[in-house]
Amino acid sequence: MWYKAAGDAVHSDSDAASVKATIVRASVAKAKVALKKTSYTCDGKAKRSGVKSVTFGGRALREGTDFAVSYKDNKDPGTAT
Repeated sequence: MWYKAAGDAVHSDSDAASVKATIVRASVAKAKVALKKTSYTCDGKAKRSGVKSVTFGGRALREGTDFAVSYKDNKDPGTAT
């Protein structure tokens, strides 16, 4: 990763330099997810509850930017994923 510090009126800009960084995938097991609706009456149609909010590590996440939602097994009675 490259960086360069910008100076001010009394300090000069730094030379460009690099630093090694490792980005690791975080487990979302501890994310807090709130759904718009949590139960439905079975009518043979697929259900999509929609996500009300997701927070992870105290930070609000944005659908489409920080996470994506997909649905499957959401037509018959039981628990959908």
